[in-house]
Amino acid sequence: MLVIFDVDGTLTRTTDVDARCFVRAAREVLGVALPADASWDAFRHTTDSGIARELVRRARGRPATPWHLARLRSRQQRLLERALRRRPTAFRAVRGARTLLARLTVDEHYAVALATGAWRWSARTKLAAARLDVAALPAAFADDGIARERIVRIAQARARRLYGVRFARVVLVGDAPWDARAARRLALPLVGVADKRGEGRLRAAGVRPVLRDFRDLGTVLRAFHAAEVPRPREGDRR
Repeated sequence: MLVIFDVDGTLTRTTDVDARCFVRAAREVLGVALPADASWDAFRHTTDSGIARELVRRARGRPATPWHLARLRSRQQRLLERALRRRPTAFRAVRGARTLLARLTVDEHYAVALATGAWRWSARTKLAAARLDVAALPAAFADDGIARERIVRIAQARARRLYGVRFARVVLVGDAPWDARAARRLALPLVGVADKRGEGRLRAAGVRPVLRDFRDLGTVLRAFHAAEVPRPREGDRR
């Protein structure tokens, strides 16, 4: 079984600090004012690269160039690094994540990969700050594509090449409704991970099961085997 993890909100509790840095970078570099609690669901592609391209088009009235994306990415990186120096406790792992990853990476029945909508450097920074040892895992990032579905496909292909097998079952693990939509479009089962605030959104998106964290290994492993493709709710077939 291949288990593909998202990063922000799934392996790390970094969703809020990441969003603040992105919002500030967009304001300073592009002059686009986003609310601090911006709803990423308003964007076609909820990835750093997808949101950045859409913001550039809104601000400049033309497609983003590599120069635009590099400036935004660079400013976001400096802000994230500053946030890490000032408040390292904001970069922590989801409870049980270290133990779970250590277990999965030595179990011959499982293989692990990462697929995140964050930039590569951003994801690597947050994972390292949370002391999650994932450097050797196959992974795909916002640098690889603007659509989550493409990022997942790339992670899956990299995992096949690294592990040298075709997996009988592939399970995604994510924390947001856009993870549910990607899983639905790819016809892949999804295990949700969310705090009390986010659990309702995942369940409304048809995600079953939804875990609070990874502390109970038995429950987590059973969830990987029981997870199903999220069922679309009425009016949410995007």
